[in-house]
Amino acid sequence: MTVQDDARENQLIKLFQLEQPPNRRRNDTDALLNYKGKTFYFELKSTTKNSVTTVRDFGIEHIKKWQNKH
Repeated sequence: MTVQDDARENQLIKLFQLEQPPNRRRNDTDALLNYKGKTFYFELKSTTKNSVTTVRDFGIEHIKKWQNKH
């Protein structure tokens, strides 16, 4: 079963001193960091198990979406 846990995601944002993008939607960038005039984008992952999967149906569209994210 897939778990979407905003509480864990918010803990990661706080822990790493990131920012949540304004008006963020489910499929948007999870977090960002403004550092020395540059913006770095992050896709955050967490798990409730002993493994992590990034996405179902991984393909070129996800590569394009995530190519500039940490």
